[in-house]
This record gives sequence, C-alpha cells and structure tokens, in this order.
Amino acid sequence: MTPVDPLDSIVLMGLREEAAKATALILDCLSVDRYVFVSNFEITIRLLAGQLSSDEWTRENAGRM
Repeated sequence: MTPVDPLDSIVLMGLREEAAKATALILDCLSVDRYVFVSNFEITIRLLAGQLSSDEWTRENAGRM
C-alpha cells in the first residue's frame, strides 16, 4: 500500500519519473487477494483515496504534465 498512498501527491507535484516508478511498482507488486487483517479505515484512506485522486489528476492533467 505504501506506493499507492503518496501517488496522488507525486502526480500533483509533477514528479513524472517518480510517478512512473510508483505506478510500475503498484502494477507489478500490489496484490489484494491475500487474506490478512487490515483496518477498513486504512484501506479506504490509503488505497481507495490514493488511487482515485491520482487517477483523477492523471486524467485531468495528461496534456499539461
């Protein structure tokens, strides 16, 4: 979850290389099919919010970044 959480901030700051590295790490390594105990709050604010906001910033600013 660590690279998902700051991805929106990385995109917002215009750090393209770092955003590409974080995105590659997420696509290659993030797995949500494991049975582990996690806090619903943590999943919501870190995974869902981080992914949604970075996705929105990437789409809106694709031509400007």
